[in-house]
Amino acid sequence: MARPPQARTAGDPPMLIPSTFVLSTLALATPGADPAEPAPALVAPAPAALQTESYLVLPYAYLEARYVRRNTDGFGEDPEGFDVRFSRPMGETWFLHASLQMLEGEAANSDVDVETFEIGLGLHTAISPRVDMVLSASWIELDADRAAPGPSNDDGYRLRGGLRTPLGARAEVGAGLFYLDLEESGDEVGFYVDSAFYFQSRMGFTISYEAMEDVESIGIGIRLAQ
Repeated sequence: MARPPQARTAGDPPMLIPSTFVLSTLALATPGADPAEPAPALVAPAPAALQTESYLVLPYAYLEARYVRRNTDGFGEDPEGFDVRFSRPMGETWFLHASLQMLEGEAANSDVDVETFEIGLGLHTAISPRVDMVLSASWIELDADRAAPGPSNDDGYRLRGGLRTPLGARAEVGAGLFYLDLEESGDEVGFYVDSAFYFQSRMGFTISYEAMEDVESIGIGIRLAQ
C-alpha cells in the first residue's frame, strides 16, 4: 500500500535539485540559445602588414655603373663602352645628377673615342601614392676624335620629363621624353625607358634604353642606392 506524501515543515532540510537539470532549464530559457551549437570562436584580425602589399621606396641617391652600346649612323663599328651615373638628393624634392660616358667605336677605318659629360638639376613630385613625376635640366659636353662623324667637340643642354613608379617591393620602371639641343649638331627629341631590379636591400641590376631619330643606345648596369 502506497504511502501518501507528507507535508514539508519549516524544520525540514531544503530539497536539492540536480545541477544538470538547472543548467538545462537555464539554457532552454535563454532566447535563441541552442545547446547543441558550440560557442563561436574568436578570430583575431590579420595584421596590417599582411593586409597591404609593400612597395619599393624610389631611391634618388645612388651610384650606378653601366655597359653601354650605341647604334648611330656614320660608324663602321658601333661605339660601346662604360658610363657612371650619380644622383644625390638636395632637400625633399630636388636632386643633383651627373654622368660620365666613355665609348669607343670605329669610323673611317680608325678607332674613335667619344666622351660625354652631363650634369644637371632635377625635381620629383608624387602625382599619386605610387607614381613620381620627374623633371630635369642638364648641361652636356661632348668630346670625340676627329675621325668621328659629326662635330668632334660640342656642347648644349638636355630637358627631360617622365614618370617613375615601383613594381612591387624590389623593382621599378620609369619612362619619358627628352629634348636635346647641341650647338653644332642641332636639336632632337627622343624618349627613354629605365628599369631596375633590386636583388638585395639597395643593390640591383638596371636596364635602360634611349632613342632619337638616328641614334639609339642600350645600357646594362649595377646600381648601389642609399
